[in-house]
Amino acid sequence: MNTILLVDDEYPSIEAILTLVDWKRAGFDQVLTADSVASAKLQFAKTQIKVLLCDIEMPGETGLDLLSWLRSYSPETVGVFLTCHADFTYAKEAVRMGAFDYLLKPAAMEDIEAVTARALAEWEKRQEHTQKETLWKNNKNTVIERFWWDVFHHLVPDDRERLRAQIERKSLPVLPEAEYLLMSCVVRQWNLDLSVWEKYDLDYTIKNVLEEVFAFASPFLISDTINRTWVLFQFRTGEKPDLDRAQKAIERCQEFMKEYFHTKVCFYIGELCKIEKLYEMYSRLGKLESSNVSYDDRIFFLTGASRPGSGETDVQKEQELWKRLLMEQKSEELCIRIKGYIRKMVLDESMNKDVLLGIYHDVLQVVYSVLTEHNISAQQLLGNFEEEYQDALASSTRMEEHLEHIVRTSVDYMRATQNQEGVVGEIKKYIEEHLSEDLSRNALAEIACLNPNYLARLFKSRTGYSLVDYITKRKMEKVRKLLLTTDWSVSQIALELGYTNMPYFSKVFKKEAGCTPVEYRKRQEA
Repeated sequence: MNTILLVDDEYPSIEAILTLVDWKRAGFDQVLTADSVASAKLQFAKTQIKVLLCDIEMPGETGLDLLSWLRSYSPETVGVFLTCHADFTYAKEAVRMGAFDYLLKPAAMEDIEAVTARALAEWEKRQEHTQKETLWKNNKNTVIERFWWDVFHHLVPDDRERLRAQIERKSLPVLPEAEYLLMSCVVRQWNLDLSVWEKYDLDYTIKNVLEEVFAFASPFLISDTINRTWVLFQFRTGEKPDLDRAQKAIERCQEFMKEYFHTKVCFYIGELCKIEKLYEMYSRLGKLESSNVSYDDRIFFLTGASRPGSGETDVQKEQELWKRLLMEQKSEELCIRIKGYIRKMVLDESMNKDVLLGIYHDVLQVVYSVLTEHNISAQQLLGNFEEEYQDALASSTRMEEHLEHIVRTSVDYMRATQNQEGVVGEIKKYIEEHLSEDLSRNALAEIACLNPNYLARLFKSRTGYSLVDYITKRKMEKVRKLLLTTDWSVSQIALELGYTNMPYFSKVFKKEAGCTPVEYRKRQEA
């Protein structure tokens, strides 16, 4: 079956392409859709997809992230980008990563049909020239990575004999009876001077560093996203992991990345298990990673404390209480509780700078977790506070004041965002005052300190318009006003509203007004 996957976070765009392109004529029997990179990966896990038609700019992972992932998971898939960005660097990077073609929105449906038909022909051409032996030789690492990706997502047989047969058929260096230790290396803090393209290069660097520091154990390295690499160790019967040596290797990796690339990484280490339990370990490590919202260069274990000697059990109980009070927006009670916790350690003479720093991170982890659950961008709301914590470390009293400020600011903003009409009103006001500027969903979400997807859903539920449609509507209304009240040229008006592509501007206006800007002005003057 010839299957194509369409990936775009804008539903109107994907709906138009889905319904207006003659997919049968292009040679496709099945057309699938996805609104994010995550949902696209699930489609690849279920179906052999021959052609990918994908947007680049999407919330979270981008189309470039997906294409990078495909190089390991499904290298035979032919990728085509469809995007509104006419930036040469995007085209250059798309080609470097193996994209077959690159179309600009708004693209004619016949162009989409022609390019995807050629992409399908390219897929068939590649199959004709590929032999199993050559494929294994040239794509050994890719085949191994795909196998482990299927293991992590529970897509391989549970039956040991069927699993063994699959391993033998693919000539994989995998021992079904072995025990495995899984860990992940996650970039938590990028060097701000790096461009997006340099980050992709750094992804390969990290992989090389991991290969070097863990050379003594020859682990499997499985690519995930631009900021995460999975490290899997295989142990024969009777072998045991040398955790002390592994920890020293991790510390070397962290020091190297910090010194030479000004980049911080965290490691999340699982427990020894059989191959059929790796999907559970993968899920548990993912949850462990998602719970870390404070530390950028630490080592976390599924078992044991991440901060030795800190009384982790008591800390966790205290954090649970803090979280409940914050969820209930009881800022006064929470501040008293945190101060009491700090002062008790002072009275016990167990307080020092390291302990105070630990308390700061524990409180911050709770705050970030609760704000995230409320769809609030903690980084945007509290980013400035992180610059002040060094002063707060000077004394426990200053730290109490600093944490109280964080708690009260968080609760005040949680209460403010509960007034959804007020939030939408502020966004509409900002749009009105900045019609000529970048009004992307991410930019507006950053201003509102909210999750982009949440803001988009909230705005549509309150106004009936998507953010894109509302912004376009308001821009076109202003265009009409300027056409009638000024003698500016159409191109001047277009630039005033942030449009640099005149044909596209004219097309958008005609869709809204039923005629071109020139025709509209003439009709009103007649």
